[in-house]
Amino acid sequence: MRFVLVTCALALAACSSSSSSSSSSSGAVPPPPGGSDAGAPTTPLTIWVFDRGPDLPATPLAGAVVAVDPEGADRVEATSGPDGKVVVNADFSKGLATVTIAAPDRALVTLYGVDPKAPAPLGQTFFDKPATDLAVNLIETGAAIDARTVKLSGSIVNKLNAGDRVGLTPNRVGTLFDDTHASYSLRAPKGKPFLLLGSEYTFTQASRSAQATIGKFFQITHDALDADTTLDIDVTAAQALQTVTNKIHVALPGGATGPFGQGFARVNVLDAFGVVFPGVVKSSALSADGNGFDCEVTVAQVDVGAPLVTNAVLQNPDGSASVHSELGVVADGSSLDGFLAPTASTIASAKTSDTFDVSGAPSDGTLVQVVLRDVSGATLWTGFTRIGNGAPTSVKMPALPTGAKLGTPFDGVFVALGELTKLDDGGPYWKRASYSAPFTVTK
Repeated sequence: MRFVLVTCALALAACSSSSSSSSSSSGAVPPPPGGSDAGAPTTPLTIWVFDRGPDLPATPLAGAVVAVDPEGADRVEATSGPDGKVVVNADFSKGLATVTIAAPDRALVTLYGVDPKAPAPLGQTFFDKPATDLAVNLIETGAAIDARTVKLSGSIVNKLNAGDRVGLTPNRVGTLFDDTHASYSLRAPKGKPFLLLGSEYTFTQASRSAQATIGKFFQITHDALDADTTLDIDVTAAQALQTVTNKIHVALPGGATGPFGQGFARVNVLDAFGVVFPGVVKSSALSADGNGFDCEVTVAQVDVGAPLVTNAVLQNPDGSASVHSELGVVADGSSLDGFLAPTASTIASAKTSDTFDVSGAPSDGTLVQVVLRDVSGATLWTGFTRIGNGAPTSVKMPALPTGAKLGTPFDGVFVALGELTKLDDGGPYWKRASYSAPFTVTK
């Protein structure tokens, strides 16, 4: 019921074509003297590194290692200061560059085809940085989130029906619980008051339709916690929330014979950081003409302390998917269309050392990324390149920056992005994203 695909928000570089070298030197300095690059002219590239957890505004990130690999020249490395700023002087005379950024407990990010003369025509204004600079937002991994959360667990009692599912999500930051079990465990914010949003429901899934019966939406407010805590959930006693149900039509791109002609649709409402779900799919069924889905989404009337986003998701049996996101709760009777086609891929398995072919990205997308994930689904590495206009159609993970480590990969996916918009707090958000079928990945 809570299926959702959320795209990370990053301010990205202009991408064209590039290659990377493996040698490195530390600090914001030109390539070392001697060798083929001795006396070569250097050009400064300013990079701003931001940290944005699911409950935090974008803030400067100190201590990130930035590795710049100019085409045909030596790697240069530098470390971000307290303001998140890095200035790298490198030899860009032979072409564009690959930029990789690493920080403890953050997913690695690589940007391909960076042009120091025009590094960030997309996204830099979201961070109030000059158009001549590159701004990048890193993603927290589980270790960083765990440090800012506590374990919350206990029994679930007094459900309306013993066999119903219960969903629990904390606002701000944490993990969710969604099951029929009589006990639960999740992670909730540490050191901050929080809201626990819950629902009791049943859910029936068919190949191309779904139906939910929502018994109750409820909330539990809690004071700040500094340690793991036991909290029993009494569903009957919990504060009930009023709900509204909106009907939304989801149009299939290309109709019944298009790329999702065998897929299904869902509509959810979540906060902009993908933490809490105040709106869940009530029903989804193929429309009479077969060219779309008629969906219902039930939304709890609650303030979760963050902007809301309506996510319409199309998904194929092989796991490929497309998401159309709109800020706010989409009005009753609305229709959502304009879905990106998934990136075509024939990859079943890969190694981290492989070259990834992204030539199957949809032509109406802006960027395509290769995402490697661990067994929990957390992002380990993301590599971005533009779509079209001479951008590379294949990418390879460069040598990691000094001190960086890649976790154990489990799978990968190609994600195409299109139409950058702005959240209420000023951060970037992608309105459209599509996902290839996932493939297994090993080192």
